Amino acid sequence: MIVLSTQGWKDYELIDSGDGYRLERFGAFTLVRPDPQAIWQKGLDENEWLKADAVFEKEKDGKEHWVNKNQVPEKWLLNYKDISFWAKLSPFKHTGVFPEQTLQWDWIRKK
Repeated sequence: MIVLSTQGWKDYELIDSGDGYRLERFGAFTLVRPDPQAIWQKGLDENEWLKADAVFEKEKDGKEHWVNKNQVPEKWLLNYKDISFWAKLSPFKHTGVFPEQTLQWDWIRKK
């Protein structure tokens, strides 16, 4: 198995993944989001996952939404090196921040 990781910033961390989900930290907030590619078992105890500030859930009727357990604000500031941007809980599981794009951000910074 090849493990890829983002390097060089303090405002993002993939804490754990598995069973179709990711547990991530974006700045001060931990989020649980679905990830159909995370087909392995979770590494951390379920109690660690329950501490998340917000969870993206799918209801039985198919509707999806965030359950904001700890007052995650409408938007919050993140920093990567000398780049600042806003994150927010979107209606479709994303935050508007895609950590896997750090290579592109570095290229843009150089240009």
